[in-house]
Amino acid sequence: MNEIPLILFGLGGVGRSFVRQILDLRDYHADKYDLHLRFLAFCDSRGAVLEPTEGFSDQQVHELLQLKEQGGSLSQHLLGGIQDDLAAIVDIAGQPGTIVVDCTATEATVPALFLALDRNYQVVLANKKPLTMQQEVYDRLTRAGTTAGDPITLSQSRWETTVGAGLPVIATLNRLVASGDEIVRIAGAFSGTLGYVMTGLQEGRAFSEIVQDAYRQGYTEPDPRDDLGGVDVARKALILARGMGWRLDLSDVSVQSLYPEALAERTVD
Repeated sequence: MNEIPLILFGLGGVGRSFVRQILDLRDYHADKYDLHLRFLAFCDSRGAVLEPTEGFSDQQVHELLQLKEQGGSLSQHLLGGIQDDLAAIVDIAGQPGTIVVDCTATEATVPALFLALDRNYQVVLANKKPLTMQQEVYDRLTRAGTTAGDPITLSQSRWETTVGAGLPVIATLNRLVASGDEIVRIAGAFSGTLGYVMTGLQEGRAFSEIVQDAYRQGYTEPDPRDDLGGVDVARKALILARGMGWRLDLSDVSVQSLYPEALAERTVD
């Protein structure tokens, strides 16, 4: 059996769905690919659970998912503890062949991702924020830890789900660029959340009601203002532009917010 070790950052809606898919497809992976995906560590913003000596059972993983669904922290689990340094988790739990999966919505994962690449681990990002920081950060993440001037490599880094959810948008873009084809325009609806909001408005529902509903159902970013302010769409546009070789920053992308500036300093609650 081919075993691939995983370290997961983030057990919010996206992270939990990812873990459930792995658990649901255990038999399929084994029968079809002779593959077992083994969890080394789970991390959230306040805590972490590292693999016990005998390994995680699927029942233990289900218990972790249930804890998070109930609003708890991994630090509260019997096997868990407080963590404020994801790079330390990679250092302690990582082993040859590890894949670090970032399902968070924070820039704080970057040092840990850099360390993973330095260790020749692979990284997979559903998290857009590291790829939309300074150009140098994007370069290092997409060039396996090196910087501008070195070739993009897909052998250590993947970020397919940062744009277009499960659609092969990034893979298609990379292939077009690699083939030398000129990309003259990219058009699309880049936010499912805004599509949901606009549909609700067309139905005559109140804006506040739609946003609250979308937030409760997990359609929005952890901070809905990322969606409503156009920042989430701007990040996706920047990732695509950088994928075409454009050296831009987030401030170069023009967006128009759907909420008043006075709400910018409020908390999500």
